[in-house]
Amino acid sequence: MTPEQEHFLVEWILEEDLRAQPPSHPRVREMATRILRMNGDNEPLGQLWVPHFITRNPRVASVIGRSIESTRTTAAQYKTIRAFLELFERTRIELGIQYEDIWNMDETGVALGVCTNA
Repeated sequence: MTPEQEHFLVEWILEEDLRAQPPSHPRVREMATRILRMNGDNEPLGQLWVPHFITRNPRVASVIGRSIESTRTTAAQYKTIRAFLELFERTRIELGIQYEDIWNMDETGVALGVCTNA
């Protein structure tokens, strides 16, 4: 990967961590592969690519592959929620997303109504 591509990957990892979704090693490998393929490089990454990437980029060493303990995922503190909403709003503005394009979803899918196939 070029230094610019690695920088993009580092920023993506840090953004995912801010969203409380630190990527696993396989997810980092998948994203790196996608970045390379977008730029016409279809060569597979080496088996030790992720550990070497982490060594080259110590900012993400404590983020990649870190699991989130249940107390963190179930915590609902004002400060945490406020920080999330501020990040959400910054991201919405940065990407130019309109409120009417935002859907009420969670890990189970769209929750605005019930739709069944008959």
